[in-house]
Amino acid sequence: MSGTNEIKQRIESVRNTRKITNAMYLISSTKLQKAKARLAGSRPYFELIQNEIRRILVSVDEKSDSIYFASQPREGRRTALLVITSDKGLAGAYNSNIIKVAEEEVEKRGKDSITLLIIGDVAMRHFRRTDISIKDDFIYSGQDPTFHDAREISEELVRLFESDEVDEVEMIYSKHSNAGNPVILRETLLPLDESDYALKNADAERRRLKEVGRPGYGIEFYPSVDKVISTIMPTFIASCVFGALLENFCGEQSARMSAMSAANDNADELLKDLGVEYNRVRQAAITQEITEVAAGAKSQRAKKQRQSLSK
Repeated sequence: MSGTNEIKQRIESVRNTRKITNAMYLISSTKLQKAKARLAGSRPYFELIQNEIRRILVSVDEKSDSIYFASQPREGRRTALLVITSDKGLAGAYNSNIIKVAEEEVEKRGKDSITLLIIGDVAMRHFRRTDISIKDDFIYSGQDPTFHDAREISEELVRLFESDEVDEVEMIYSKHSNAGNPVILRETLLPLDESDYALKNADAERRRLKEVGRPGYGIEFYPSVDKVISTIMPTFIASCVFGALLENFCGEQSARMSAMSAANDNADELLKDLGVEYNRVRQAAITQEITEVAAGAKSQRAKKQRQSLSK
């Protein structure tokens, strides 16, 4: 059985650790609120660009021939896979879940057809220990994402696609959930599916625009529709990447809050158990001392009695 001094040291150690985990919980809570505010502020911009692409597509009668829109799946296609994790751990299974989905995607497609682009030190350290091809000069942090970083990342993704080094660009990231459990998403960035941006009632919308003479239908695109789309697309991809970075950062903070909350609960339970054990050991020590004192007093009385009888 541990002594009282050892138990007191363990209690003090647990209390100090709980202070750290509680501070990390509060910091993650603050970061989460700021990131959610930034995410909410970026959505109108993202939706505006999406609507602009829809307006362009609904303004033309023919299907777009832009390379940014998928025509038909190609066999043996090469994929640039953007994997977004955090730079730090202590967030439960948050990073490992993202890495697991990425590994499953690589296994399904074949590692020879995948080029990994990593954001976040956790995934970078993990995949560098594997034989999967990684773009080593692509180094970005998952902390405090900015639109400047998103634009640089999207420029590299668009360059790989336009230069025909890859046939498609996908990304895997975590989306924040109000339930507290981040959801892992796999999203195709390039090429886009035109049906996702065309209106279901496109023909009716064109007729309506003709009747009301609303600007948008019959627009002349110079030099061409595809050139206009090519001009908009890098900004659109940058906004998608920026949104994924913010979502991933929110998911990280949410997962860390859950992990630190669980750590605080475990610390409280451990302190309760240690307190009971400390009181039990202390009570046993007190009982032993009382027993020893009583035995000593009894021995002294017996000694005095023997001395009085000898006289």
